Amino acid sequence: MSQEQAEAALLREIAALANAGRLAAARDRAEEALAARDAMPVRELAAMLALRLGDRAGAVAHLDRLHAARPDDRAIRLNLAQALTGTEDVSRIAPLLAPLPSEPRVDRIAAYAALRGGEHAAALALYARVLEAWPEDAESWANRAQAELALGDGDAAISSLETAITHRRDAVPFYLALIAVLERLDRQEARRTVARDAAAIAPDNVDVQLALGLAEAANGDDSAAEAALRRAVTLDRSRPEAMLELGLLLESRNRLDTLAELIVHVRPYAGGELALLEGWLAFRRGELDRAAVHAGAIPPTIGAHRRAHLRALIADRQGDAAKAFTLFEEMNAGALAVSGPAPARRYRDGVAASTEALRAAPVAAVAAGQHSSPVFIAGFPRSGTTLLDTLLGRLPNAHVLEEQPLVPALERAVGDPGRIAGLDGAALTALRAQYRTMAAEIVPQADRRLLIDKHPLHMARMPLIARLFPGAPVLLVERHPYDVVLSCFMANFRLNGAMRSFTDLTEAALTYDTVFTAWREAETRLGLNAHRIRYERLVADPEPELRAALAFIGADYSPELLDTAAAARERGPVKTASYAQVIEPIHQRAVARWQRYRGQLAPVIPILRPWAEWMGYDG
Repeated sequence: MSQEQAEAALLREIAALANAGRLAAARDRAEEALAARDAMPVRELAAMLALRLGDRAGAVAHLDRLHAARPDDRAIRLNLAQALTGTEDVSRIAPLLAPLPSEPRVDRIAAYAALRGGEHAAALALYARVLEAWPEDAESWANRAQAELALGDGDAAISSLETAITHRRDAVPFYLALIAVLERLDRQEARRTVARDAAAIAPDNVDVQLALGLAEAANGDDSAAEAALRRAVTLDRSRPEAMLELGLLLESRNRLDTLAELIVHVRPYAGGELALLEGWLAFRRGELDRAAVHAGAIPPTIGAHRRAHLRALIADRQGDAAKAFTLFEEMNAGALAVSGPAPARRYRDGVAASTEALRAAPVAAVAAGQHSSPVFIAGFPRSGTTLLDTLLGRLPNAHVLEEQPLVPALERAVGDPGRIAGLDGAALTALRAQYRTMAAEIVPQADRRLLIDKHPLHMARMPLIARLFPGAPVLLVERHPYDVVLSCFMANFRLNGAMRSFTDLTEAALTYDTVFTAWREAETRLGLNAHRIRYERLVADPEPELRAALAFIGADYSPELLDTAAAARERGPVKTASYAQVIEPIHQRAVARWQRYRGQLAPVIPILRPWAEWMGYDG
């Protein structure tokens, strides 16, 4: 038998093994033959088999040798570039593709390399060319969404992922990617809808059930959230994520006894990650030494932001400010590391632009309208707005809209803040109708209820709120600026565009300055119907402070309003970082906490002192 005949027989043998589904055996036979004698056709087959078996590095090794032997072979060059997309060496792809003319396959590989390399604008341009030629290429639509999101165009990213799903309705990763984008953009209802769609097509997928549970929790449906998370736990006991999310849900809803039962139930098969839940349970029960032991045992498989958060809270409660602050820094760095790329524009830059638009508009106080208005609660995050809305939520016929996206949706509808001053009567009527429609979807008989629309970031939305609801009562909750900024820095927020501002102490202080500048400008120019509530007075002697607020909104005082534990039970889930406090009796533990952190706050006190003095606080 000649060498050519022997090689042909060998290739047939390898192909027969592969066609029979015995890919590993086929590859072993090819590697054995190559060890005895190098042959280009066998090496090409070995590279193909490595790719089919998911061994990108093995494929690259073969293709590198093939490319070195035949540098002008277009197919080898393309296959090598394609194999490199699954490795960490994507920087090699562009030089490989450079000699080749543009065509969809070349552009598709180049686009992915640009995306992996962080060249998002280049990736977007390349994907546009690919999709013009291959409009049903679902994976390219999904990858295009990544580039759009990185460039700050969340709506385009949503549209691209929806198109990807249209072309591949069974592709679970596309649903999960869309859920993640909607979460990041705080589109919680849409997030839940997509998660439910994913669960309908893949009910036994643990990642889908986990995403569904978190989406249901974000929308306040605790029973649905718990059901999905418990299903995720049963689907794959080797995955700790579902167990942890279920436990943290129970902790955040103050269901400590149920959390204890969960810990007992999963302990036989849970790994070291269970220490996170055991630490939280001990911390919430006031067992600080025991909590510290559990927190110290949390393995690195748990995200740094979660490990550091619990340890920081324990250190703060034990009075070790220096250790706590260092751990809060670690928490924030860890949160940023897992939050994805930063938005193209800082939150405070958008607030500043809105303030400039207000300054450019004619000065005009807004007269009270003839239509009913909600009561608005504003106040910088961590100022005490949750405590206030918990108390007011016990009023007869009242319903608190806690951080619901009603006004933000109207903001998006208006667009440029420079348009607010020029909105005509028809536009305002349409926007008010949209607000009431959204409210009615949340609150039964909303038109007959006292709506209390609470959102800390309403402070920066006053120009729009004042145009929509002239003369609407606004309750502004004030707290010492130093305590507020410190508390924001210490809170393990879910990082949307605004909350990213609080992962850095200086950025948090600058954001505070920008938001209060916006508030003061609106109050001065628009003549807001506002009443101030002082957090420190509310926790020290709540009745007089609450009576004054109730008189302002035309409601009657009742001693039952001050029962925070009953109020918390009645209101259900708390969406903010204040959930653990609202079930406790009103206390002053967090008042003047900044004094223990005076040294750490020193760099930002010059930014905040003018606001402390403006409010009448001592610095």
